[in-house]
Amino acid sequence: MDITAHAGALQNAVPEPLQTRVKVRWDEHFLYVGAQLLEPFVNGTLTGHNAGPPPYLDNDFEAFVDVLGRGEYYKEFEMNALNATYDVNWGRADCAPLACSHAGGAGAGGWASLPTCVNTSFHGYAGNWSMVNANASAPLARGMRTATAWTPGAFGVPTFPHAAWTLEIAFPIAAFDGRASGAGWRGGLLDADPVVQQDYNRAHPALGDAGPGRPRYWWVDFARAEHPLNCTFSDGSCLVCPFSCSEALATKTLVSVAKANMTAVRERWPTLLGGGYWEWVWGPVGEARPGKGYMHRPSTWPLLQFAPAPPAVQPLCRNIEFPGRHVALSVHLAQAAFALAHNGSFAPSLGELLAAAAQTQSTVCAPNLQTSDTCDLAALRLAADTPGVFEVAVEITANASVLTRQCTARPCYLASVRVTPPTPATRNTRNGGERGKGGAAAGSGGGSRGGSGGGGGNAGAYGYTVSINENRRVTVAHTDGISPCLDEA
Repeated sequence: MDITAHAGALQNAVPEPLQTRVKVRWDEHFLYVGAQLLEPFVNGTLTGHNAGPPPYLDNDFEAFVDVLGRGEYYKEFEMNALNATYDVNWGRADCAPLACSHAGGAGAGGWASLPTCVNTSFHGYAGNWSMVNANASAPLARGMRTATAWTPGAFGVPTFPHAAWTLEIAFPIAAFDGRASGAGWRGGLLDADPVVQQDYNRAHPALGDAGPGRPRYWWVDFARAEHPLNCTFSDGSCLVCPFSCSEALATKTLVSVAKANMTAVRERWPTLLGGGYWEWVWGPVGEARPGKGYMHRPSTWPLLQFAPAPPAVQPLCRNIEFPGRHVALSVHLAQAAFALAHNGSFAPSLGELLAAAAQTQSTVCAPNLQTSDTCDLAALRLAADTPGVFEVAVEITANASVLTRQCTARPCYLASVRVTPPTPATRNTRNGGERGKGGAAAGSGGGSRGGSGGGGGNAGAYGYTVSINENRRVTVAHTDGISPCLDEA
């Protein structure tokens, strides 16, 4: 669907000749992604890996992976039909004024206190990180592998109603040999920095479930960028692909729409982004306004649930962490709005945030716009009204003597949301525990936003706490007990 969630179905929907299908598999070394992109005009100009302009300047396919759901050290990958590729390791979400270190070292302002801003071998950024093996003579089996193909004869030729191009990717899960650099080094999806690397190592899907009754989840989204192309006929008329393509263009040459003409394209198709392209995604992100979508909001991405066997053997289990994470993020976003209205200070409690929201809803929680960029007022009220399930606390440090990842500014805060799932006797206990290593089995996709997710569990004393600070750093701690799956109850 469109990158932003709109009220109108026509704005949300991707036309049938432009649909994308994605499949995902995994084993102990790789996350495998295959995709088919329908396309009326398969084309591309860029080649190479992290060389020259980025692939999104052509029509491209994109994958984003956050293995812990922290919004830290998530991976961005892009490729076009000519197999030009681009990969980036984002230390902090590129979606807000969040604190991070450009130095990328353990010195002052480095790993000891802040995550690295960004690390990639792509020019224009700092660092040398990549999932591609740096040594062409080393075995390629341990580095990222990619390939593309397309409908025979379709490249560079308008095809109606559509042709298709396909891609395959093998993402390495862990860094080769664990080395930070060197001829045989290449990165993996688990890469972080030395201070938190052990946390990320424990996110490896081959280790089995994350805890009793708790499958392994990664936050993942897929996207494609589609640029408008036009053709002007001798009578002065003009068609814009992909939306008004027709067989009349089969023998014509399509050219990029000039920047001066983008306004006219946007007036007719208002979801065109500011960069001059449409972006369509597996799970929508960003503000519910035309032209405002942005992929770099990891907390909004859908989930992959890792299974050691095909989904028919292990049913989908929706992530029990979602309610706590959603309330915690809403607290954080409400605090950011509160600080803007109160000279940089934060509210000491959920009650004060709700009181401020009641007085000035439009500045603390937009009442009818529940997206990644405004707090969910209904969720905060529900948390306040159900203390047996949600317990929200805020700890403020006005003048910290030392800034750390937990306290990145003066003042700073740490908000915690303790969730104790209700345990109706009618729920069936889900078989929990470690399941061992996974083979080349399917990683089944599941949305992260609720709905019935299979049987719940008799959780007993089970619960979990989600913490978030002023730098939007999310951590989750679980108590003993078998986790239930999230369901509508």
